[in-house]
Amino acid sequence: MLWPCNPPRTSTGASLRASTLIMFFQPSFLSMVLLQYIFFLTL
Repeated sequence: MLWPCNPPRTSTGASLRASTLIMFFQPSFLSMVLLQYIFFLTL
C-alpha cells in the first residue's frame, strides 16, 4: 500500500522468473528439449 507502483512489477517479475525456472526444471520439458536436440543431431 505504501509503494503502489513497485510491488506489481516485482510480483510480475518474480512470477515470470518462477515460471521460467519451473519450465527449465520440469523433467518433461528437459526431456523434450533433449529429444529435439538429439533429433536435430541425427538429421
